[in-house]
Amino acid sequence: MLLLLASSRCPVDPIGAVNVRNRFEVKDLPQCRRLLDQSEKNLKETYNIVAMLPKEATPVKRGIETDIIVSIMYGVSPTQSTEIYRQTFTVLEFVKTAGQPLNASKQTPPESGKSHDPDATSARSVSTMSTSFRMERHDPYGWAALCKDYNPIHMSPTVARLFGFKGKIAHGNHVVAKAVESVLSESPAWIDDSKDIPGTLQFAMEVVFKRPITVPCELVATQITQRDKSAVEFNIALKGGTKPSVTVIWGN
Repeated sequence: MLLLLASSRCPVDPIGAVNVRNRFEVKDLPQCRRLLDQSEKNLKETYNIVAMLPKEATPVKRGIETDIIVSIMYGVSPTQSTEIYRQTFTVLEFVKTAGQPLNASKQTPPESGKSHDPDATSARSVSTMSTSFRMERHDPYGWAALCKDYNPIHMSPTVARLFGFKGKIAHGNHVVAKAVESVLSESPAWIDDSKDIPGTLQFAMEVVFKRPITVPCELVATQITQRDKSAVEFNIALKGGTKPSVTVIWGN
């Protein structure tokens, strides 16, 4: 992803840009598990990674966005292969504009029956449990070493403030990973809920980063299960806060 963002063909400037949404799609769970079970040296099957970068960015209220799509393909060659996993990274570059929002002409009305409030919880859902966890001041350094995302808004409080943040912000995916770890430690049986979601051999996890999370801080992850068990949702918010900073939806 970082190589694509650094490419001269990337339609957004990666310096100061933020990852606002991620979608993880498992299209062939057994094949993904086989890949994870094989070490790099003992890889007996053929896998390829394909990455796509759009030519143009999409105007939105806060600036411009672009989607970076990375797929894992299984097959004897890139032309004779099947997609088994896809991850879509949505990256936002903040752009100041005068007057109307950039996306004013592209606004679409909410679907019928859906709330206009992005922070509202569906009437079909019920809160089942919550757990708290901490993000420490040094956490972004460890996560950056793992994922190689050294964006200065995660590394330097000074640079982060120059881009309008209150301080150094956590990596969104690190927050999600810690939230899932915290929930599973409190309720190990939660992972079994996936058996009630139709089509679990092919499923997706949608992550929406709604508000930046400045470190250090304490967060609360609240599990919200749809009444019809069509999805499992987490809202991650600052402790004592009323609006979620991150929403995670697990389902189809």
